Amino acid sequence: MALETLSAAVRRLQEAGYTESFRPEGGALRALGADLLLRPEDMSIDEVVRFEGKSNPADEAVLFALSNEEHGIRGSWSLAYGAQTPPDEADLARRLESIGRPGD
Repeated sequence: MALETLSAAVRRLQEAGYTESFRPEGGALRALGADLLLRPEDMSIDEVVRFEGKSNPADEAVLFALSNEEHGIRGSWSLAYGAQTPPDEADLARRLESIGRPGD
């Protein structure tokens, strides 16, 4: 069975209604379509998909399916994950992961 690729996972999430794109900005995540700046603590993690490079650890990535109930936003944020991750993005990912997911 073939593993899901990052692009396939993004497409699957978009089809499930995760249409917003998030980008890191100043210790928060900017919802690009809604033009909102949201703290990770204001987000819910609905799914986390990790990708590991078959031959190169530098190919690791993580995809977050995120939502914010207050603004009715659902979207995704992906980042390269590992030693070369920019410190501000690694901090955002840690803050998100510390929130946990429903049912954890």
